[in-house]
Amino acid sequence: MQSFAPATRCPISEFLRQRVNGRSRVKAWADHVEAWMAQPDVHLLKFEDLIHNPQHTLEHLGDLLNLEPQYVEPLLPQSPKNIWQGRWARLTQWRPESTAIIGYYKGQKTQKWKEAFTENDRAFFHEEAGDLLIKLGYVDSDAWVSRSPGSKS
Repeated sequence: MQSFAPATRCPISEFLRQRVNGRSRVKAWADHVEAWMAQPDVHLLKFEDLIHNPQHTLEHLGDLLNLEPQYVEPLLPQSPKNIWQGRWARLTQWRPESTAIIGYYKGQKTQKWKEAFTENDRAFFHEEAGDLLIKLGYVDSDAWVSRSPGSKS
């Protein structure tokens, strides 16, 4: 697990419920996102859209900014092909942006957030940020709370 704050090195159930400035981490996240979404010149850009359909997402972003996207293949950075390529990149301080966030770091597999949560975690998350999840399109009702992990809500 990669972490900068020792308090975050805990099970996800505990992490979700940790209090920061009087709010759970979930509520703090939801308040932060809601505050940004309330700004008139802020547009939602979903990470999932960028990963699953980068060209369409860049075109949409270009339209919003009145810019013509310049496509440089690959749209997402490539991982080093072997250990020597990685070492050379570090030595010369030339390397593409990290792909760790998309789950390719050291062979990690991405875990779907709904599968990582217990039913109690889902209920807590929904209580703290359910309206935002619906607004963002991640779920369409509170039915996801009691569904088995991985089922479509």
